[in-house]
Amino acid sequence: MPSVRPKKEALHECPLISVACCSPPIIGLSLFGRVKTVDLFIPSYAQYAWGMLASQFAPEIVSRLNALNDTHADVSKSAVFDADGTLWAGDSSETLLRWAEERGHISAPPGSVDVMSHYFNLVTADRAHGFGWAAQVFCGCTVDEVSRWAEECFSEKMVPAIFSEMEQLVRYFQARDWEVWIVSASPRFVLLPACNRLGVSPDRLLSVELRVEQGVYTQELL
Repeated sequence: MPSVRPKKEALHECPLISVACCSPPIIGLSLFGRVKTVDLFIPSYAQYAWGMLASQFAPEIVSRLNALNDTHADVSKSAVFDADGTLWAGDSSETLLRWAEERGHISAPPGSVDVMSHYFNLVTADRAHGFGWAAQVFCGCTVDEVSRWAEECFSEKMVPAIFSEMEQLVRYFQARDWEVWIVSASPRFVLLPACNRLGVSPDRLLSVELRVEQGVYTQELL
C-alpha cells in the first residue's frame, strides 16, 4: 500500500531549495524561505541531458552549496526536486504508459487509436486532465500489480536515464541532513521506485495520486 500522504505545509516551514528544469532550458537551484535567495545555474540543459558535461559541477557551484549549507547549519532545510527532465531524461509517466500498453496491462478507451495518442490529445486540451488520466488509466488494477509494473519499467527504462550529477546532488543534500522532496505531475506509483533508488522517503513525494479501495486503484484523484 502507498505510504501516508505527505503534508505540503511542511515545505513552508523551513528554508527551501528548488531544483527543476526551466524554459529556456537551464537547471536552476533557488533558496527561499527565511534565507536570502541564491541562484545556482548549470548552463546548457541540452549538453547536460546528453551527458556532455566535462565535470560533475562547476567548482563555484560546489563552493556556494558548501557555503550555503555551513551558513545555515543550525536550521532545518529542504531540497525539492522536480522529477521528469530534472532527475532523469525523459518522462517516467509516459514511459510507463507505453511499457504497460505494449504488455497488455492497459488499453485505450473505445474510439481511440492507442493509449499514447489518447493521452496526448487530453494533454493538448487540458494538461491537468491529461496528467490525471495517466494515473486513472490504471483504474481497476491492484496496487501490488501496478507497483510491480512500475518497478520493472523504472529499472528497465528510467534507471539508465538518471542524470548522475543530479543523483549526486540528492546525495549531497541527504548527507548534510536536508529533507529531500520530489514534486511531480507524474503518478505516485510511477515515482515510488525512484524514491527507493534515490533514498527519498515516500512521505516526501508530492504527485498525482489515486484513491485505493480494497487494494485496487479507483478513478478518484486525491
